[in-house]
Amino acid sequence: MPTSHQETFFRPPAHHQVAWTMPFEPYNQTRWLLNHTQTQCIFVPIRTMQYLAVIDREEIIFIDAIGGYMQHQQQGGRIIQLAWQQFRPQARQTLTDPVPCEIVYYMPSAQQTMQWLVGEFSKALIQLTQRYKQTQVPLQQAQIIPIFLGDVTK
Repeated sequence: MPTSHQETFFRPPAHHQVAWTMPFEPYNQTRWLLNHTQTQCIFVPIRTMQYLAVIDREEIIFIDAIGGYMQHQQQGGRIIQLAWQQFRPQARQTLTDPVPCEIVYYMPSAQQTMQWLVGEFSKALIQLTQRYKQTQVPLQQAQIIPIFLGDVTK
């Protein structure tokens, strides 16, 4: 019987947002993983960056696993650094075309992180996909709480 794991994440106000196209390989792998789980999300550890990606059908959020822990209204969790959202796979002509989407930066430093994130996230997805082709994806849940930075206790 698979174990269940739940994490809490805080979504601060967006710093800024940009249009982007996600490479087809990681996008297709995220869809494969979501189609092979009984839960609503998948946790992808990106060990080389000490980051955690959380994939659901609407977005992929990225959390700094070392920094960014906070308390808000008796709830503890990590702060979302950036998210890939508003995927538009219907806009592509073939399954090997990139997928238009938006990047939402919640922290100013997340723009620098993005330089390495695509490649390292892709590598982590390959490893996770290979593992889950042989075993069942564990039950995982993510609670995302919007916050206003004036309400934060670190």
